[in-house]
Amino acid sequence: AHALSKCTVYAVIIVIFAFILLNQAISFFWFLFVLDILDWDSFNSIYQPLLWTKFSVDWIFNIGIIYLFCSKIYKITLQKQRSKSMEFRSKHSVRLFQSMIRYFLLTFFTVLSTQLFTASEIAVSAAITHAINT
Repeated sequence: AHALSKCTVYAVIIVIFAFILLNQAISFFWFLFVLDILDWDSFNSIYQPLLWTKFSVDWIFNIGIIYLFCSKIYKITLQKQRSKSMEFRSKHSVRLFQSMIRYFLLTFFTVLSTQLFTASEIAVSAAITHAINT
């Protein structure tokens, strides 16, 4: 009853694969830069689009995780009544719902820190471009 649909599973697999591939590509091009195969300009022309793509994939993945987590817990803890009001399913649902709120906040701040870290990498990349042009 609470299992993920096949479509959702495939979407998660695709996003995880994209995440791994992007991070490996960033590492690969950094490795080429360290070996002096790429100069700053060449490296940054590849690095910046990869970072923006990583930022987007991270955002999709993180929002998807939060949505799946919250929607599943919400369905487990609350049920609709005929009067269209919501009520807890059992006496344990209250504690589960309170835990859901805590985990949501923890996940939200983790997502926020991940996105801010990637945004700081994008700012560094923009600074590299500015340094190259001056």
